[in-house]
Amino acid sequence: MRRSLSVLIMVFLLAAAFVSPVAASREKGVIHYIALGDSLAAGMTPDKQIGEGYADFIAAIFKDEGVLGSFTKQFSFPGFTSQQVLESVKTDEAAAVLKEANLVTISAGANDLLRLVKFDKETNDFSYDPSAVKLALIGIYQNVSETVKHIKSLNGDAKVFVMGYYFPFPHLEGEQKGELVKISSLLDSTIESAALAEGGVFVPVSDKFGTDGIEYVPNPNDVHPSIEGYKLLADAFFETYLESQPQAAYKDVTEDYWAYKEIMMLANAGVLAGRTEDHFLPEKPVTKAEAAVALARLIPVTGSVPPNPGFKDVLENHPAYYEIAKMTEIGLFVKAENFNPNSPLTRAQMSKIITLAFHLKPIGSMDFKDVSDKLWAIEYIDTLSSNGIVQGNVNGEFQPNAPTKRSHFAVILVRTLTSLNQLHEN
Repeated sequence: MRRSLSVLIMVFLLAAAFVSPVAASREKGVIHYIALGDSLAAGMTPDKQIGEGYADFIAAIFKDEGVLGSFTKQFSFPGFTSQQVLESVKTDEAAAVLKEANLVTISAGANDLLRLVKFDKETNDFSYDPSAVKLALIGIYQNVSETVKHIKSLNGDAKVFVMGYYFPFPHLEGEQKGELVKISSLLDSTIESAALAEGGVFVPVSDKFGTDGIEYVPNPNDVHPSIEGYKLLADAFFETYLESQPQAAYKDVTEDYWAYKEIMMLANAGVLAGRTEDHFLPEKPVTKAEAAVALARLIPVTGSVPPNPGFKDVLENHPAYYEIAKMTEIGLFVKAENFNPNSPLTRAQMSKIITLAFHLKPIGSMDFKDVSDKLWAIEYIDTLSSNGIVQGNVNGEFQPNAPTKRSHFAVILVRTLTSLNQLHEN
């Protein structure tokens, strides 16, 4: 999975994983995942064994980020046609599980067509009946769309993702390969139309595999993906999954704005919202309350109710009370008479809370003209700067007492998460 996508997934899932005491009873952010379908959902390997498929990799990422409540692929069967997949979801056993799921993936349709293509192993030629293919495509559309419809009738809140299909014969050559590419493309577009017809979300995968992806479908005598191929399917799912989330749009943060990517990443993940529905105000200072909320949505903390920190200006009815209290409980903020929630977060204060929140360690020291050895925050500033998370200005100054802009705070958070992700990968 590409690093940029991995960081985005991490930001989104960490945000989704945050459960406040008020929302805990609704299991906010908890994923209950069921994978339905044929051998791809089951995880059939190129040597005809059941192993880890795309569904297992999807579930593993959700689990790693602490948001997986449950996962099953018990209704995925190698060899199943789209009709058999439809019949399986109509059983009482499947209905009971589907009613509790909020995420469903489906892979179906390939077996309907593959059984119509006859290969001659000696000549490497193939044949098929065009009229039978047309009838099969009609059946696939009806069955896949009906499957999505039935799931929606059982559980209107479930998000249903229908996996597209890749080209399964990358080892072939010549004109015959081109003909099979066309048939595979027809299958893929049929699955897409069926998914969208009943409110499902289509996951495109064919472009990722291409028509020569031998490393993804390594066995010339088998159509199932390698581990790398299954990971590619999971990659495709998460790209679509993230794109399907409600997207923020701000009039003052256009695509050419220097911090556009980081701001939109955090805004769409619900970590750092705009000041209004259509204005982010990136040049305004981030407040201490906003910083507390953002960090509370990124740090995997327990949902227990924290003790009242005793701030006279942050009462229990304050909109950020829980987050401020929680971040004070774990030591990011110091108890005092007042918290000053609407005060700008200085760059020195920002350095402290980021360092402590993510348990960062210095890997060197940096010299800034305006940061003396006696400054209370020098350790935290050295930590962020030596890790490449913050920089000084063109005059070699850090400006520790200056307010942290909302745009800068967004960039610093994403750089921190990226740095942590790189350490984890290494």
